[in-house]
Amino acid sequence: MAQLRDTFCDGSIAKLAARLDKQPSYVSRMLFDEDRAGVRFIGEGMAREIEAKFGLPQYAMDSLDGDLVVTDEAGAHNSRVAAALESIDEEELASAINVLQKLLQAKRVQSRPQVSEQDDTVMFSVGTPKTKKRHKDA
Repeated sequence: MAQLRDTFCDGSIAKLAARLDKQPSYVSRMLFDEDRAGVRFIGEGMAREIEAKFGLPQYAMDSLDGDLVVTDEAGAHNSRVAAALESIDEEELASAINVLQKLLQAKRVQSRPQVSEQDDTVMFSVGTPKTKKRHKDA
């Protein structure tokens, strides 16, 4: 966990907690020495969740020596992206993040189910929204 915090989260427990969608106090207790009061042990489910959120190979958190080596394609890709972003100044990076957030929001809107008011037909659309007319037999 400390390696993930230091490598991917600038050494910040708050950033690590945000990435894991957990409270910082909970995450910090996962980093306690195992004999310290209040320690939170990382169970099987939490280990798999951490691996998924960081793009690590399954069972990477089970390493006995504690060294995580990112060997999968997604992890290597993430490392290359992070290295490329290091050269971008803060203003350009903020602008790029804004554009990416807008793209993500647009994709979420496009993939939401649409419920017709005329009937209870649920339609899923990707790309251009489409309408479906229902013919009712008399």
